[in-house]
Amino acid sequence: MEEAKQKFKELKEELKEYVRLQSDYYYFKLIDKVSTSIALVSILLILLLSAFMLVLLLSFGLAIWLNYQFDSFFLGFGLAALVYFLIISILMIFRKSLTHAIAGFFIRAIMDSGEDEKTAEEGNEEKEK
Repeated sequence: MEEAKQKFKELKEELKEYVRLQSDYYYFKLIDKVSTSIALVSILLILLLSAFMLVLLLSFGLAIWLNYQFDSFFLGFGLAALVYFLIISILMIFRKSLTHAIAGFFIRAIMDSGEDEKTAEEGNEEKEK
């Protein structure tokens, strides 16, 4: 009887250790996902800012070139604005498909890091066999 109590106590301690290790594992996995997401968002913000600056400078260049071509200060900037109006109109027409594509990109980017972990775990399991 005493031996059963001792084994039960050992099993209880091992179960506590297992639960603690599992909670640590999922905590670190969560930290990995959050840090990956933050890095992805940071890179995208930098890219968007750079793209914005590029488009802004190209817009001024286009407007000034059109001013020179049409010999009219207002016509060049008006035509550059019209180009942006057309781009925004096209984006508004296709906003649902663009939203799905962008959301899919983010989901794949976050889920890919999880697939790398699965591949590594499967490789470790094959080595153990």
